[in-house]
Amino acid sequence: MSDRNRIFEYMKETSRESDASTLEFLDGLKDEGKGIYDYTSHLPVLRNRLINGDTSIPKARNSLGRLVYESFVGDWEKIIPALSFIELSTTATYVLDDIIDDQPERQKDVSTWKKFGRNKGIIAGGLQTFLSFEALDKLDIPDSDKLRIYKLANNMWLKLWMGEGFNEEMREETTFDEYINRCYNISGVMFDTISQMSAICAKENDENIRTASDIGKNYGIAVMVRNDLADLLPKLREHSDALSKRTYEDIRKGIWTYPVIFAMENGKESDKRIIKKFLGKDFDNEEYFKLYTILKETGAIKATLDLITEYKEKANDNIRKLPESESKKLLFGFTELLENLRGYT
Repeated sequence: MSDRNRIFEYMKETSRESDASTLEFLDGLKDEGKGIYDYTSHLPVLRNRLINGDTSIPKARNSLGRLVYESFVGDWEKIIPALSFIELSTTATYVLDDIIDDQPERQKDVSTWKKFGRNKGIIAGGLQTFLSFEALDKLDIPDSDKLRIYKLANNMWLKLWMGEGFNEEMREETTFDEYINRCYNISGVMFDTISQMSAICAKENDENIRTASDIGKNYGIAVMVRNDLADLLPKLREHSDALSKRTYEDIRKGIWTYPVIFAMENGKESDKRIIKKFLGKDFDNEEYFKLYTILKETGAIKATLDLITEYKEKANDNIRKLPESESKKLLFGFTELLENLRGYT
């Protein structure tokens, strides 16, 4: 089995175990009536649906949490409640983000708000958030460690909402540092949080918890940069459930992600004028491809791929600090998945 297939099998195995727990937390809503379960469970169920007879869609946050934990100790089932927390938090961010972005699709299906209405979409995201904290209650760890984990969870949600605010301000003259800060707050903090939670559950010292944090932070920033690039690649919809949504959303909203920032700093004046004409406007994909072509010609696409690699390597530098184990080897294969857009650009 190739290294790539090994890591995908590992990720699917993680999903099989943790998804069952996640859906159990939602089952309690079935008795509430009024369709609450239907719209709150819509996206979590989609992320657990049958794919070629397999109910195990790979999930990056869960897998990173398990990999970090197993790099220190075994018996990863102990952290399943933390993995349920991060999955329910993930679905909540997707549900609410889809409303903010008017995004009609998610996981190759109709987004929650589009199917059930905006109000029920907001309720679904809120309920998933609160249920995620209930999941943390199930962790079998000392109260002092549980309090530490609750604080991490609260801080994560604070930063996620701040990140949404930063995202709305990513307009003209956005700097590189502002962009990276937004990438951390809107994505990196989730990977940072689950990595720290795993290290705390493994009873690691503060130095190792910081190492776990740096792995998650840098990996998560790379994920967000990759997602921003994926927004410019419509053909990805055919190959990825997670990235299957309407493309060019950031361009439609006038948001400056790294490809635009780079092009506006390094492109010709004529290219900059054309790019500005696209920002904040709604065109069909054929027209948007003209923008993509300009971004590619300025070197912005290559620069974005290189930025992903840079943050992948920062994560790898911290992985090297971990004890030798099979999970440590798998972590290097896991971070290598960040490079998967190179074949689509």
